[in-house]
Amino acid sequence: METDHWNACVESILGMLAPLWKRSISGNQPHKRKRPFGTDMRDRKILRTSGVGSSAMYRNNPRSFDTSPSLSSSSGTTTLTHSRTSGQQDTTLQKQQQPFNLSNSTKSHLDQWLMLQTQHTNIPSLLDAPAAAQRDDPQVTAARNQLELEINTIALRLRSANDAEAHSHQHYLATLKADLVHFSLLIRKWLGLDATNTLQALFPDWVSLEDYVYGMMGYIKAHEVMYQFDTMPRTDDLLYDIHCMQSILDDGAEYLGTELATNGSLWKQVGWWVDQDMLDTTKQQLLNLCTGLQHELSQEIAKVGFTEKMMECIVCGLELMASATDLAGFSVELEQIDYGKPLVTLFAQWTSNEMQQQHHFTAPSRRTDLRLLQLLNNMARVLTAFRSLATHNHLLLCDRGSLDSLAPLLVDQAIHVVSTVDQQLSHQSQTYTQRSNIMRNTFLPILYLEQSLVGFTECIVALSDQSKLAYAKRIKWLYNLLD
Repeated sequence: METDHWNACVESILGMLAPLWKRSISGNQPHKRKRPFGTDMRDRKILRTSGVGSSAMYRNNPRSFDTSPSLSSSSGTTTLTHSRTSGQQDTTLQKQQQPFNLSNSTKSHLDQWLMLQTQHTNIPSLLDAPAAAQRDDPQVTAARNQLELEINTIALRLRSANDAEAHSHQHYLATLKADLVHFSLLIRKWLGLDATNTLQALFPDWVSLEDYVYGMMGYIKAHEVMYQFDTMPRTDDLLYDIHCMQSILDDGAEYLGTELATNGSLWKQVGWWVDQDMLDTTKQQLLNLCTGLQHELSQEIAKVGFTEKMMECIVCGLELMASATDLAGFSVELEQIDYGKPLVTLFAQWTSNEMQQQHHFTAPSRRTDLRLLQLLNNMARVLTAFRSLATHNHLLLCDRGSLDSLAPLLVDQAIHVVSTVDQQLSHQSQTYTQRSNIMRNTFLPILYLEQSLVGFTECIVALSDQSKLAYAKRIKWLYNLLD
């Protein structure tokens, strides 16, 4: 049976890993094994970043990357995220009051977006920041009260978000954006009046209001992204086009979340206008994107052949289709899944050939290890994207012949990597010397190879018979050995 053939592939690869890990653990190791951030191979975005990073390392050798935190506070800038007081409510209550519960990274991006909207907007000066001696001045107090009244008026309008006066959905979005900009500028002015001012004092329920305001910003930004789907850039470079479209879909996933898949259920819950026609049009555009990309990949393969760049187009193309189906919340047709199978097998065949060429080198080198790491990560990305495109039921209903021809190729790839790791471990146990610069230590590529090998196996397990929970336990055990 086809399932038995695939499970035999999994058993073969798992059988190769355990002895290798036991041998390496029993010997002397220069560094403790630690699983890096993002070893969950089901996260395609992290996998995509890992694949790009390993490609860059292979081409240019290790280099520095920007690791600065995503949240930053510019001088003279007051954002909603950084205006909280130290007195925070407990986590359970915050979750109950924050239906959107956006990540800090998304909030930071929305802060930047709002700042761009406010650059060309001016609020009439109600009063200048008073000195301490002027706080009791009747004129200053009256102006301060007027400012607070206007802030509360706009906050009330934002909370209701009534669409009765909107002529169209675009007019509704424009009105909300204008109110948000006005609200932000007034808040900034009010905070500048007195260093002791806090938003908690102005709005006792600021925790829930802040989440609501960020959710509204995300709602507007999500619609801006959906409008972008109409004008996705196209050039003569297919790989460049795929990267551009993936960037737009990543923005869509950040701001839309599951709203497109659930037809704006949360937006309806909070009382915002949901344009169902626009959501349906966006879903159809994403479906057309998947279908059109399949034809473009076929034409490009026929035109340029099996080049390195073409293989990267296959990897990124399958990930783009998986991102589109996840965002829209639909399942692709069985014909599209059947189309994807030969692409996966083709990529696996090319990967096996590339790995075989690495064994022509008389002695393994760091560049050889990085090349294997790049190939292994890219194969894992392809398997993960295909798994996302095809549910388990689809795999059982469809002809699995092409997947069964894929199984021996994956076993062959595992053999190549295990052989390299084993050879390098034996070599380094004899010649290891401590280096002052850890980034020049040749043991690090082997660590990453081992970690990627387990992740690669986890991707294969995900395509196997899911009723066998023992596979998941063995994968977890292998990860524990790496820790």
